[in-house]
Amino acid sequence: MVEVSLGADDVFTARAAPSSYIILGTIFGTPAISAIISVILNPQIVSSLWTGLIMGCIADTFIFTWLGMFYIHIRDGKLIYRSLFGGKHNIQVNEISKVKYVLDFNPWNHPTRPVHRLEIYTANHKSPTFCINVKVFRSSDVRYLLQFFKPKIKK
Repeated sequence: MVEVSLGADDVFTARAAPSSYIILGTIFGTPAISAIISVILNPQIVSSLWTGLIMGCIADTFIFTWLGMFYIHIRDGKLIYRSLFGGKHNIQVNEISKVKYVLDFNPWNHPTRPVHRLEIYTANHKSPTFCINVKVFRSSDVRYLLQFFKPKIKK
């Protein structure tokens, strides 16, 4: 891998990958699309398909809002991470004592944390200050973050 470093004027920004929108939009948009196609083919059953149409649209709206809130920004030695449910976290990169790359498929270990995550630790904290859900980002952005935090990554 190429060595990564950010100078004073350099910026790194990452948002949810387009593939996340496509995959989740397809999964949750299928009821809405099915309802629309059924209404076009058989207009007499319109009333019974409104539930599928409405639920699919609500699910897609929620999914797109959720994905749209994911944001990582590194500039001037500051890491900013935002997600819909986790809120916004600001931390100076030099305050980060350890970064742990975790892929944990056992939901009983940490039921509220993402399965695929970067755990950010600061000094004097045994538990992570916050976790970055890396599953929704492009793999190139995740590789960049791993390379950027390489000196602080612990197993």
